[in-house]
Amino acid sequence: MKVIPKVCSLKTDDGKFEFSASTKLQTSDDVMRLLLSDMLLSEGKENEVLFSDDTSLGDEDYRLSVGESVEIAASSQRGFLHGLATLKQLIFENLNDDKTKYAKNESISLKNKNRSENSPSVISKIPYCIIEDSPRFAYRGYMLDVSRHFFGVSTIKKILDALWLLKLNVFHLHLCDNQGFRLEIESLPKLHEIGSVRKQTRGDGVELKGFYTKSEIAEIIKYADERGIEVIPEIDMPGHTIAMLAAYPELSCTEKPIEVAERFGIVREILCAGKESVFEFLFKLLDEVAKLFPSKYIHIGGDEAPKYQWEECAACRNAVKKNGLRDMEDLQGYFTNRIIDHLKTLGKTAIVWNESLNSGILDESAVCQYWQDGKVPERVFAAADRGRKTIISKFSPYYLDYPYGMFSLKKTYLFEPLMDGMSTQGAKNIWGIESPLWTEYVPDEEKLFYQTFPRLIAVAESAWTKCEKDFDDFKMRLPLMQRMLDEISVAGASINESLPNPMKGMLKVAKFVVNAVDKEMIKSAINAKKVKETRRTE
Repeated sequence: MKVIPKVCSLKTDDGKFEFSASTKLQTSDDVMRLLLSDMLLSEGKENEVLFSDDTSLGDEDYRLSVGESVEIAASSQRGFLHGLATLKQLIFENLNDDKTKYAKNESISLKNKNRSENSPSVISKIPYCIIEDSPRFAYRGYMLDVSRHFFGVSTIKKILDALWLLKLNVFHLHLCDNQGFRLEIESLPKLHEIGSVRKQTRGDGVELKGFYTKSEIAEIIKYADERGIEVIPEIDMPGHTIAMLAAYPELSCTEKPIEVAERFGIVREILCAGKESVFEFLFKLLDEVAKLFPSKYIHIGGDEAPKYQWEECAACRNAVKKNGLRDMEDLQGYFTNRIIDHLKTLGKTAIVWNESLNSGILDESAVCQYWQDGKVPERVFAAADRGRKTIISKFSPYYLDYPYGMFSLKKTYLFEPLMDGMSTQGAKNIWGIESPLWTEYVPDEEKLFYQTFPRLIAVAESAWTKCEKDFDDFKMRLPLMQRMLDEISVAGASINESLPNPMKGMLKVAKFVVNAVDKEMIKSAINAKKVKETRRTE
């Protein structure tokens, strides 16, 4: 069977279940019906798909039994949704007609409007089997940066449909950065009125704007929840905040007017950590964000925050002295902990990028998301050893915005999240994995899907499947999922494009680097070095 993520427990038997236009879906759940709506379901009674509660199964586990009827057993809605995703793949894999199109790797449409009246009544013949399936990691995520380039609700829904098929359960939405603030905030309206608009991007002369209204966020959250996916917002601080400062310049140390950033990279301007008014502002902002997003978690960033302005700021120097801190790295720890404490009053838990560990005083409740911390991430490993919940999003090879010549599909698939050097105790605190897509050089939906897929499919298998990896086997199963994604207008790179030969890969990487390098990126590299120089072991 060509299911992705791969199922580790599969028993087959003689016989086939004939999934037809008269197969009845025995559920009152409209969402379940909707997710199979392109399969010509009706209210007939020829055969049935049943749903049964089984409290012996874990929260996201399911058991799919195919015999004279199909039965999905689970103890939760997520479990039923995972079982349904597997069933849909089995139906698609075993279609009764159009087999020649499979051989030509063409798309097959299952939608009623695209099937002729003479199509056979039997859509698919699924072999009798019993599948018992459960996830390896509790947290299985995908992050989309909508600050650098903005993507509307229709694109987000396509992504969520793909995440459901892949049994990914977290959609991390990076809502603000130097290049744009993308969320309507009624209590601080300049954030979206001013912060969501930049005059141009790297000198192209084209204005870029956009933000999600509250009603659009509610629509996204509802759509995600119906597919078993949690939406976690990120409000990055104290760095990556130029769009905030453009709207409210008084939040910086200098209070000088500034415009939404038109270029990319790490910059010196960050939120001031010495003024009480900045904390009052952020508390008000987070109060409104917390009401919008039902998730228990709010990501507060914490990465790439150079301390140049803090060192020159009398208010920041005074905050170091007043609070008995050692230096500006401690000041970031103090800043972050105050935000975390406020989130606790809202019933929320903070997630932070791993730079927030550097002060050594980070609140124990915060979840660490690891992306880069030297060749051996000793701080991250040590924090996990001491019990800190940790998400693995290692830059190489999980960052999807980089070319396939750098991070090929095979490299992404074979990466082991429980890395060498991690202790047995630390491994127990790895909550899960997440693959981010930063969109500096991803201007449209076509590029977004090209960069994301098929690498995210590989990440999904690492996140879910407990059995040993086999890239050749994965590659054999991959075309089925790619065709299913084509059906929902999520067309990624081809397998050949995702596995470039060395020469083509090098040329793609060279083109990417040449495009990325400019004066601002050189400044960014200098600022990044400054950030690393201040690191201290937790």
